[in-house]
Amino acid sequence: MVRAVSGILIGTLLLCGIRAGGQSRNSQDERSAVAAVTLTNDRPSGSLPLDLETVAQAPPVLALTVKKVVNPGNVSLGISVYLTYLLPAPASGTSERPRKKSLIGNVSLYPPDHPAGFLLRATGAFREIREAGAISKSSDVRLLLEMKRVHEKQPWSQVELVFAPPEWRQTEPR
Repeated sequence: MVRAVSGILIGTLLLCGIRAGGQSRNSQDERSAVAAVTLTNDRPSGSLPLDLETVAQAPPVLALTVKKVVNPGNVSLGISVYLTYLLPAPASGTSERPRKKSLIGNVSLYPPDHPAGFLLRATGAFREIREAGAISKSSDVRLLLEMKRVHEKQPWSQVELVFAPPEWRQTEPR
């Protein structure tokens, strides 16, 4: 039963990746020189800045690819994906601007030692940023990736995930 469910899940992920591969991409992606993000058991979170053009266009789809996995202990991992942004400065004149997180989605590797690709809907996160008034020429919007053990009592072993640069797409997944 577990193998059947696993096969269906893997097949669905592959099918979504193939279907999404032919869809048009944001021109920013074509000229993107954004570095990859690497998460490890010692550094389980990392972020990348988003350029103002991407934030203004608010692409509805994030294609996220884990291109390398080192997980010899097969630690079950969950990955949370967020947009983070600074709230506008308060009218009281204080310069302190808190950073807020808006969830795009949660994903998990299965099997936990194999690379994978994911399509996530980013519409809600971009809407939250817009409604908070956090989009301006001085916006500091970042894509944040956080890795956690599914079984938190299980100790960390050596884990390394290398993500390809994110791809922002204009076409919604089906």
